[in-house]
Amino acid sequence: MGTVSANAQFVVAEDNAGNYSTWADADNLGFGFGEWDLWNNASSGWFIGSSSSAGFGNIDSNSKSFGLWGTTGYANAQRLLNAHWGDGATFTIDLATAYRSGARGIDLFASGFDQVWNFNIGSDQYTAGGVNQSWAYSQQSIFKLTVVQEGANLQISLTRGTDTYSTTITGKTLYAFKLYCGGTTGGDLNNLFFNNVKVSYSDWSKVPSDIKVKVAGNAALNADKTVSELEIASGETTLEAGNQLTVGTLTNNGMLTLKTGATVLTSSVGGSGTTYVEQTLPSGRQWWYLASPLSGATSNVIRPDGSANLMTHYDEATFNYSTAYAANSATPLVAGRGYVVKFSDANERTVVFTGGSLNNGEVALTPTRTGTTAGKRGFNLIGNPYPSYLNWDAVYTDATNPAVNMRNAIWFRTMDEVMKFHTYSDGEGVPSLDANDNPLTITGQIAPMQAFWVKVQADPLAPETVSNGSLTFKNTHRSHQAATGYNPLKAKAAELRPRVRLVISNGVADDEMLVVGKSYAANGLDSYDIEKMSNDNAAIPELFSLVENQELVINSMQELKAGKWVMLGMRPGVAGNFGIKVSQLENIDAQVMLIDRLLNTEQELTLGETYSFTSDGTATNDRFSLEFRAPGTITSVDELATEAHVFVNENRQLIVQAPGITRNDRISVYTLAGQQLQLQQADGAVTVLSRPLATGVYIVKVNQLVEKVIVK
Repeated sequence: MGTVSANAQFVVAEDNAGNYSTWADADNLGFGFGEWDLWNNASSGWFIGSSSSAGFGNIDSNSKSFGLWGTTGYANAQRLLNAHWGDGATFTIDLATAYRSGARGIDLFASGFDQVWNFNIGSDQYTAGGVNQSWAYSQQSIFKLTVVQEGANLQISLTRGTDTYSTTITGKTLYAFKLYCGGTTGGDLNNLFFNNVKVSYSDWSKVPSDIKVKVAGNAALNADKTVSELEIASGETTLEAGNQLTVGTLTNNGMLTLKTGATVLTSSVGGSGTTYVEQTLPSGRQWWYLASPLSGATSNVIRPDGSANLMTHYDEATFNYSTAYAANSATPLVAGRGYVVKFSDANERTVVFTGGSLNNGEVALTPTRTGTTAGKRGFNLIGNPYPSYLNWDAVYTDATNPAVNMRNAIWFRTMDEVMKFHTYSDGEGVPSLDANDNPLTITGQIAPMQAFWVKVQADPLAPETVSNGSLTFKNTHRSHQAATGYNPLKAKAAELRPRVRLVISNGVADDEMLVVGKSYAANGLDSYDIEKMSNDNAAIPELFSLVENQELVINSMQELKAGKWVMLGMRPGVAGNFGIKVSQLENIDAQVMLIDRLLNTEQELTLGETYSFTSDGTATNDRFSLEFRAPGTITSVDELATEAHVFVNENRQLIVQAPGITRNDRISVYTLAGQQLQLQQADGAVTVLSRPLATGVYIVKVNQLVEKVIVK
């Protein structure tokens, strides 16, 4: 990587005689131009030959040039510029002539074949724009014609060695060119040779869209662009920070660098060049979750010889991180795997991935869930393998390769100095505010080089010990960035969902949880309920809801209406003063009450209002609850909720959960015939009954509450 100089050429049309073995009307090799339109009359024609072998100046490509001849007639070779011409475009062509009898030369046309300029060699004169240039005769004359479109004007220059000519044609746009030769006295030295036809731009922003572009020299891609093909023939090409490149086929035979925030979408990647992808990481922290965007990158990107940096990956089978990769070990970085990186200090730095080419096409992953007892089973750290955003909703619901046995959720650490967990699932994101209380939208768009957590849904069935999930990333799941107002689930009317979003704060740091109503969700634990990933930082208080003893950051319930309730858990981290406030409260036709059973108080939650309290720093799962009440309802704080939640865990044990249940209460289980099977003292708001149950229907009683449960 180096500094990009200003000698770039973005070639959008190019052809030379070296591409041809024969040359006929309607041929169209090279790229970017219209087909050759060849016609003649009387004694005249066209050919492929060598200008130098014929005694002319050398303009050959692979010992070949285009040639025209004519004695009693004229031969013509014409070509259109198509849609490749525009402001900032440059047209160049080489011509070689010897004798000056007859007429030979080139015409330039504006639209409608309006001839705007001519260069003619004949009558012993070199005439440009109708003016004899009085240049001396030379059998090996080589002329280079250059035409630049500057706004509405054409800047034309013609050079032969030290001989120069220039003019401006106002109010015209180049459309086509025509070579001709005829009326000569005969003999090879009366022919016209021409070659190396090209249209190029020096300013990337002016290059037309949806065409093939070949880059020659050092180039800066400093504007968003869509092209059908990009070929880096040589030099250093840099996609500048924050810019977007959409390309059908990307061929890199030089050097390609993607600066921080630059994104690429492509259908295919090829070439033998070198690729670099940069990611600047701000100061303030040492730990990062990263993924590689390149096919051949290794751990040396993070930990070269002598480095004190650390790099590892998470092993779901052992519920732990792997041994840190040794310095200079060149451990391959696997596409789609997430990596945990600890740098030697918390300074700002730029990580530069190199090795191989940009990841592209399908990346298939098989996340695992090992055993049936470990609390962290099923969590897998994976990563976005592309130099573009990855849409989780598109991955999860893909028409041909949908996610299999996977929780519909992603968890990831923020790419800033705070490094808090963000969570997204099924159109809902947490948190909704950043560290400065500015609105924050968490979507299913996963940033380039971002590692994130996913979870396999189901435990293995005996005798298997591992349950596999399946995820397939595709090019169709990629985008340059999340669009403004991105809403992946409009079909499910996500904007009309009832929501209660709570934020706990200690005055310095905060945490958030969400309760949301979805008609297709269950009130018990299901795939729409998303586990809380702890920040493991005592300075950050944490708030979550509880379902079947599972801590949830997103609790999806079938409906939020009067009579429903939600258990809340809290980890204050340290002793002090705290507040719980509502940051979002919408589409709920009920009063939402926050119950504090420690202080025997309740408060109706309204948008923006804070409930203040103190804590000794002890984590609790039964101090707080949310209750939904019909407007005007009067209840006592120590009343039991109007319903209990009864669930069945993987061991076929019943879990009974309700705010207000205390250790003085008893829980009974009966058959439908009335036979009592179990009587157990409650553990509090959440109780796991000790006895596993056979398949059947049972009645559960807690004081005056009665619930029916089915064990399958």
